[in-house]
Amino acid sequence: AAPERSASARAHGSGSGRPATGGRCSGRAGSAAGRGMHGQTLDTGTGCSTRSVEHDASLGMKGDVARKTKTDDGSTSSTAISTISTSSSRKAGGASSSTGGGVVPSSIDWGARRRQRMLQELTETAGKQRGVPVDVGQMEAGLRQLEALLPGPPEFCPNLEAMRASDWADVLMDASSVGSRLVFYKVHFPGMNLAKVMALRPQLLLKPIDAIQRDADGVKQLLATAKDVDKLMEAVPTLMNPKLLLSVLVTVNKWYKLKKDPVEVLERDPDLIRRAQECDVPFEPVYENQDGSFQAPQLNYAEKRTEWQAYIDRTFYGQK
Repeated sequence: AAPERSASARAHGSGSGRPATGGRCSGRAGSAAGRGMHGQTLDTGTGCSTRSVEHDASLGMKGDVARKTKTDDGSTSSTAISTISTSSSRKAGGASSSTGGGVVPSSIDWGARRRQRMLQELTETAGKQRGVPVDVGQMEAGLRQLEALLPGPPEFCPNLEAMRASDWADVLMDASSVGSRLVFYKVHFPGMNLAKVMALRPQLLLKPIDAIQRDADGVKQLLATAKDVDKLMEAVPTLMNPKLLLSVLVTVNKWYKLKKDPVEVLERDPDLIRRAQECDVPFEPVYENQDGSFQAPQLNYAEKRTEWQAYIDRTFYGQK
């Protein structure tokens, strides 16, 4: 019996009733409790064994639970351990999650937080580009007004990749004038999705009203044979500029050697323009006269073409 008491005394602090912090028996018992070995016997190899690990059922695994270990000499030591309750999170059905000890409620409006960060970044960038501070309150008020004017889909959201922050500041800080421009666009192109068009080409929000009127008349004149002008403008908003539209029509005419209607080709495949731009295919130039009219030569413009245009004519179209 003497050797067993000696081993017990070494493991539990020489009979002082306090568990030995550095003893091998205490470490093994702790690891057994961590693995949930309830009511099992574990031989520690030091002359002592863990008889049982009991949890206080009355606490429901929510508070401090006593871990009891019993050795061969009949002595008992207790150490308080803390457990984490998972019953409340299971009952909530995922309403909250624990991350690093903190509770993150699911009721956070992440869309509103992203919107606030975007607005803050836009305000700071616009202030740097302008060289003067920009009022974030005025920017937010303008954004709410434009969101009401462009309900979508898609949801209206300023995109710094599509337009400079200083230009967005001009738009948001003068939302009333922008609203007037949107009315003119809707009058001329009633079937066009304005939210989609302005997301692709927000520079249209800055165009003066007289320029909107003039460009809309020119586009309608060039697309007189189109079945649905609004749908084509929605698919390719860059064509809302008559000069660019005329350049595209002349180029498509040249691609098909005047054998197909370019308007019909564009309506059937409006993505043709994007593919051509991605492949760096050049478009034919359009010349503006002194009276503001445009001159667009078809296939007989040898007197005005440049060297690279002449090379394309000889290589791809067999012209001299």
